Amino acid sequence: MSSSLPSKENNLFKRILKCYEHKQYRAGLKFAKQILSNAKLSEHGETLAMKGLLHNCVGQKTEAYQLVRRGLKNDLKSHVCWHVYGLLQRSDRKYIEAIRAYQNALKSDPDNVQILRDLSLLQLTMRDLSGYCKTRSHLFALRPTNRINWMGYIVALQLEGRYTQALAMLQQFRKLQFVETDYELSEILLYQSQLLEESRTPPRDILKFLHSHSLLILDKVSLDEISARLSIQNESYDEAVDLYNSLIERNPDNSLYYYELCAALRVITVDDQLSVFNDKQDIYPRADLPRRLPLDIVEDLDLFRDLAKLYMKERLRKGVPALFLNLRSLYINIDKVRCIEEILLDFYRNLCKFHRFEMIDDQMEPPTSVLWTMYYLSQHFDHRGQSDLAIEFINKALEHTPTLIELLMCKSVILSRCGDPQGSVGCLEEAQCLDTADRHINCECSLALLRLGAVDRASSMVSKFTREGSTIENYIREMQCSWYESKEALCEKQQGNLGLCLKACHEVDHYFQEFVEDQFDFHSYCVRRLCIRPYVDFLRETDRLKSHQSYRVVAETAVSVYLLIHR
Repeated sequence: MSSSLPSKENNLFKRILKCYEHKQYRAGLKFAKQILSNAKLSEHGETLAMKGLLHNCVGQKTEAYQLVRRGLKNDLKSHVCWHVYGLLQRSDRKYIEAIRAYQNALKSDPDNVQILRDLSLLQLTMRDLSGYCKTRSHLFALRPTNRINWMGYIVALQLEGRYTQALAMLQQFRKLQFVETDYELSEILLYQSQLLEESRTPPRDILKFLHSHSLLILDKVSLDEISARLSIQNESYDEAVDLYNSLIERNPDNSLYYYELCAALRVITVDDQLSVFNDKQDIYPRADLPRRLPLDIVEDLDLFRDLAKLYMKERLRKGVPALFLNLRSLYINIDKVRCIEEILLDFYRNLCKFHRFEMIDDQMEPPTSVLWTMYYLSQHFDHRGQSDLAIEFINKALEHTPTLIELLMCKSVILSRCGDPQGSVGCLEEAQCLDTADRHINCECSLALLRLGAVDRASSMVSKFTREGSTIENYIREMQCSWYESKEALCEKQQGNLGLCLKACHEVDHYFQEFVEDQFDFHSYCVRRLCIRPYVDFLRETDRLKSHQSYRVVAETAVSVYLLIHR
């Protein structure tokens, strides 16, 4: 059947398209009914296809597929029918079928810009980089004055590894003055430096490019980080030292800056590195890293003991709950672990008897110092597997201050590792009662209940933070709580509820699929706003999405359950 319509019906068809664009689906269905009520046009393919698309938008999928297939059958050569069929497949996440439908649509109308755009988005989502590059090239040829087509093609060339062409296109893009604001120009220049790095351009040439445009680049932190890294590669060490000193002044708690500064200074020995860190301690007395990093590199135990004492004294005096987490990376060295244990036990004995960390100290310590020392010792012994001592010290700490939430949470962890999940839950429930507004405690208590196998109690605990009028299932789904669903899956599997286990696993899989779906929101926006560097990083991170621990846990759980069912 011909896709042509009489003048009156053609105007109605245009109104259907406008209704679809403005999401006025019910009104569009009325116009489609008016066209199809004409006996001569009752099988008009494009109208049937559009009516099916509108039915899909209002949730009537069965009718939608019937109408679209009927329309496609009546007009196989119509690009509208194939395009609509592709949109229908895309809405059901059948991206391969959608791509085929778009390609069939382009056979009838090879220069249709909208179909080409939709095709390019799907090709990029499916990482068909070769096809994406061809489609972007076609769009660029059709609309060479549109800057989105320029940047889309440049990104396509970069992703395919054709850096020389991408750089040539980007140079031409800058010459044509498509950039509208200073910020956009700054981002384009930094993006060009990224392309130069990925194309293995010598560091000297990239540095020359950055220096010549330094006044135009507004993101000074990124500029300094890139320039410092390239300066080391170019063996321009003095320049790198100045840049890393500037970066440390801006952010003295970034560990990478300190290590790179040592590399730029070409210091190798421990003494030289300590000298660097000591200088920074004098300049930034409130920064933590200049005092913490020496503990990683010092090998002499006497020197380590002196540095560790100074570091821990100050933090135990202030009451820093994260002190053990800050030092936990040292626990791979057994000699340093023994040294830390000796220091803390000496501190504990002196604080109990003399209210001082050491006898040589002039000032008396506040009562909380012994509390945080016991807190650290309980974590220390728990980490070393000495549960009896860990419980002893955490109980003493609770006798000292029974309402400190951190102590109850620490005791919960210790009891859980000792094989007492009921006691662990009891501690967390007590902590939750002390601070009912703390969401973190609520989540930890829910996880402990799941480990105990009490799914209903865990669900009740989580429900304390649900929005009023929302069920717990909807809340967890809406907030994409994969941490809860993954633990619930393991709990249901242990109890033999394989169906509920698989349901929880598939919910987490659905969350990750939604993360992939979210790419569609960024493909056009980031290119339009010229946020190209974070956009490319986002695409590369999405490729590694399913290596996340949460996904691996539920995937392994689901596979094991399916194998059990099969057997």
